[in-house]
Amino acid sequence: MTVTTHIDDPLLADAVDLSWKPIDTAVGYEISVDGSSATIKLSDAFMRFGTVTSGPHTYKVRAYDKDGKFSGWSNTVSAIVSLTEPEVTATGGQNTITATWKPVPGATGYEVLLDRVTTPAIKVTGTTYTFTGLKAKEFYTFGVTATAPGIRSFGAGGATTQ
Repeated sequence: MTVTTHIDDPLLADAVDLSWKPIDTAVGYEISVDGSSATIKLSDAFMRFGTVTSGPHTYKVRAYDKDGKFSGWSNTVSAIVSLTEPEVTATGGQNTITATWKPVPGATGYEVLLDRVTTPAIKVTGTTYTFTGLKAKEFYTFGVTATAPGIRSFGAGGATTQ
């Protein structure tokens, strides 16, 4: 089974296409999405899911014949359509700002920028980062970008150092 996303197509950006090798004796298929399944009659071995929510999703399929007997499940495939925006907060300390954010489902990493000019962006795998060596009593803005292969989502915040 294969899964296709349409991240670069604005008309289909939140859609996922599933396709699989048809089984000659099948009269329909059962499709499981994130552990919930539905039995449907399909003549094609293809299904488009529109308006898929952000984050990772898993899919699998199995066929059934005219007697209602099911085949085994296919391999499970995963897709990420988009990432939710990181929810960020900040705390100012003595010449420091600590940025914290909630984990973003499906993100494989994060990039942190201070005043949107930190070059290159600081890559982190956790959900906190402390900027050090900052001027006292200054307001700084920062950005956190959640990343996954081919997908990025940006959140921002700000704080004043002590």
